[in-house]
Amino acid sequence: MEKNNNNLVNESMENLFHTKFYIRKSMDYQKLLPLFKDAGLEVELDDPNPKGLLTCFEVVDKKTDEIIGASSIINNNGIYQVKTLAVTKEYQGRGIGRYLMDEMVHELRKLGAKKVILNAKEPGFYKRVGFIESPMDTNDIEYDCGDCEHFNRYCFPKIMEREI
Repeated sequence: MEKNNNNLVNESMENLFHTKFYIRKSMDYQKLLPLFKDAGLEVELDDPNPKGLLTCFEVVDKKTDEIIGASSIINNNGIYQVKTLAVTKEYQGRGIGRYLMDEMVHELRKLGAKKVILNAKEPGFYKRVGFIESPMDTNDIEYDCGDCEHFNRYCFPKIMEREI
């Protein structure tokens, strides 16, 4: 069976990604808080692990051994949720966020998840990776935006979901 051009481009990008970076799993959420905060996520450096933490993913630059992207997933009362996803500013736009999302979806499938939700500060990115706006109520998920001073002033997050 012949591959189409999109598959060849995706394979080529994936090969390039894996020559420069690797992804590892961890449970060290606190280690990732400075990256999340620098990327503009609403976290504090002394935050505890989120309730229901399943795992974190770290994208590591092979050359410098620096963590340049990270994410975390939680299970909140049976609802699978992307809690965090961030890439350092100098590495944004290189497909790293997409690879993190692919790793999370792969992990969630192994856990038997059928759907994942998130609170999107950047809805455009999440639409590009298959999410749609969700009718889910913020009371049903881990939601940190309601008491933030930026909420609906500078930041307009959306609850989004994706079938997996």
